[in-house]
Amino acid sequence: MKKTLVALAALAATGAFAQVTISGSMNVGYKNSAAGAGSVGALKGDRNHLTFTAAEDVGNGLKVTAALQLRYDSMHGGNTYGNTAIEGGTKGANLFEQSRLTVEGGFGTVSVGRFTNAIGVAPLHFMEDSAYSGASTSAYGRLSGQLQYLSPSFAGAQVWALTARMDQNTYPTASGNGMTASSVAANGVITSGTAALRNFSAFGLNYANGPIYAQVSSITGLYDDTNSKWGVTYNLGMAKLAVGQYRQGKAIGSGATGMTAHTTTEYGVEVPFGQFVGAVTMHRNDKDLDSTKTDGTSQQQKVGYKLYYSLNKTTTLEFEGSNTSNAGAGASSNGTAYYLGARKTF
Repeated sequence: MKKTLVALAALAATGAFAQVTISGSMNVGYKNSAAGAGSVGALKGDRNHLTFTAAEDVGNGLKVTAALQLRYDSMHGGNTYGNTAIEGGTKGANLFEQSRLTVEGGFGTVSVGRFTNAIGVAPLHFMEDSAYSGASTSAYGRLSGQLQYLSPSFAGAQVWALTARMDQNTYPTASGNGMTASSVAANGVITSGTAALRNFSAFGLNYANGPIYAQVSSITGLYDDTNSKWGVTYNLGMAKLAVGQYRQGKAIGSGATGMTAHTTTEYGVEVPFGQFVGAVTMHRNDKDLDSTKTDGTSQQQKVGYKLYYSLNKTTTLEFEGSNTSNAGAGASSNGTAYYLGARKTF
C-alpha cells in the first residue's frame, strides 16, 4: 500500500495526473418571509456547495477541465435538489447539481454538461438571483444538456453561442425561474413534466473595458419563446451603477404557473466602504405575468437591498431584504422580507 501511495505521489508530481482542487461554501441564516413566516437555512441554493475541479494541460496549447458541484442543505446536510434528475426529478435523486467538461485553446472555450452559462454568470445583478433580489429574470441561466462556445477576447469583446437539449429541460414558471428536467422514457419520449417544444439556443456579445461591462443576448427558449436581454454596469470607483432589461417575446404556459409576454426593467447601485458593501436594486414588469389577470396585481415590482460585512477573505456576514408589490399570489407574497446570516467559503 505504501509503495502504491508513493508511486501515485510520484506520478502526480510529474504531472501524469490532473490536479484536483476542492472548494466550497457553507451558508446559514434566519429568513423571514413577506407573510411573516420565519425559517432557518441558506440565502439561496448555490450558497451551500462542494465543488471538485480537475484541470490539466494536455499539450498543443490545450487545457481540459472537469468540474462537478454537489449542493446540500446546511441544516441537515441532505441533497435538496431534483432539477438535474431526468428520471423523475425528485429531491435527492441527483448526485451533482452541476457537471461540466471544458476544453480551452487558441480557438476559445467549449463546454458541455449542466452548468451556469454565459447568461447566468454575467456580472449584471448586484444581488444575484436570491429571493430578495430586485433583479430581472434568471431564466435560462443554467440548463441541462448544454453545449457552449466562448470566443477569445478581442479589444474587450467576446462572442458566445449556446444550445441545450429540450428533452432534458422544461420551461420556467412565474413562481420559480429554475429549469427542471422532464421524465424521459427509454425511447426518448417525454412521459411527464411540462414538455419543452424545441432545443434551446442563444448567442450574445460580452464587452469588458475599463469601468464598463456589458452583455447583449438573443434567446430562443425551450417553449419556442423569442427573448432578448441586455445589461450594462459602470464602475465609478466610489460606486457601481447597473441598468438592464429582459424582454420575453412570447407567453410561456398559462395562468399563475406561466408568464405572459413582458418586459422587465432593472436598475441598481452598489457601494463599497471599508469592509462593507451595500446595494439597492429594483425591477418592474410592464405587464401582468399571470395571464388570467389584467388589473396589474401580478405586474410585479420589487426593491431589494443588501449589506455585507467581510470579517476576512473567506467569512462574510450578510443581510438582504426586499419590498415586493403586485406579486400576483396574494398578500403572502407582497410586503417586506429579509434574511440575516453568515457565509464561509473555502
